[in-house]
Amino acid sequence: LKDSAQIEYAKSFSFVKSVQYTGKTYENSTVLPAPSKVNTADYNYGEAFQQISQLNGHALHQNGFLGENIHIAVIDAGFRSVNTNPGFQLMRNEGRQLGTKDFVNPLSDIFAEDSHGAFSLSAMASEIDGTHVGTAPKASYLLLRTEATIGEYLYEPDLWISAMEYADSLGVDVSTTSLGYTTFDDPAMDYKYSDLDGKTARASIVANLAFNKGILVVNSAGNEGNKPWKHIGVPADAEGVLTVGAVNKDSIRSFFSSFGPTADGRTKPNLCANGSTPRLLHADGSIFYGSGTSFSGPIIAGLAACYLQAAKTLKPSLSLNEIRNNIYESSTRYLNQNNEIGYEITS
Repeated sequence: LKDSAQIEYAKSFSFVKSVQYTGKTYENSTVLPAPSKVNTADYNYGEAFQQISQLNGHALHQNGFLGENIHIAVIDAGFRSVNTNPGFQLMRNEGRQLGTKDFVNPLSDIFAEDSHGAFSLSAMASEIDGTHVGTAPKASYLLLRTEATIGEYLYEPDLWISAMEYADSLGVDVSTTSLGYTTFDDPAMDYKYSDLDGKTARASIVANLAFNKGILVVNSAGNEGNKPWKHIGVPADAEGVLTVGAVNKDSIRSFFSSFGPTADGRTKPNLCANGSTPRLLHADGSIFYGSGTSFSGPIIAGLAACYLQAAKTLKPSLSLNEIRNNIYESSTRYLNQNNEIGYEITS
């Protein structure tokens, strides 16, 4: 809502509980056909082997679970050059790029926007045998932009809500978000730590709804661990979210990885992956070392998709809650979790 008259008009409806101004922003959607059946492969992971083997993800792949027929919504800030990057050529050729939608600016070219989403995607979807293979190389991907990058305002988590609703309407199985919200350019919009109870912030409420509707919701914990805020953000505080922190290659917590617990005392993050030196792809397909829970989150999301494929294949009666709990129970610190690394890494 862009002006006071619209706000007052919205308030006039009996079914509207409250209306809040969240800042101004600006829809162009392309949905491609469902993915075709593809064959599995025995990979040489190249530079990506460490971040996959640390979580024993290669065992899933060796058993034929590469995320095939699992649909993942990637919610991020932009996907620069994904349409030309050689790391995603097989994804494009095999019809596994399900579509795009820009919730920030419907008139934009989502492949000319920020690179952050492309980097996150490369942790999961890249497939250059012998050079770099992602954690879910045969999954199908829906690319959604909700982050404006020109400022931090409350409309961005609201755009995230719109993206989750859209992803649900298309029947995605997994969502992964390398974003989180704590404070804003307008301090009046800031969250307080007391808001991080999983049922106060609108995005966190929607994250719980999405999980209850059947989406495995993955969100990065945040990179505030060495800053005054320290805590995780929204919507990572939601109980329905699998919140991912960062460790290094030796499974020691990355200094920047955000802490839990939630305001109501629940353990967060839930799991960790390599966020100190993850291998990612530049726009030209070359490799670089990234840093941040922005990339440990997608590493986990991709392997969670592969595990979801295995569960649907081998034991389709399992509920999503049981599947998520099985992932937690397979982790190295399941009986000794803490608010720095949660259950640590899954194996």
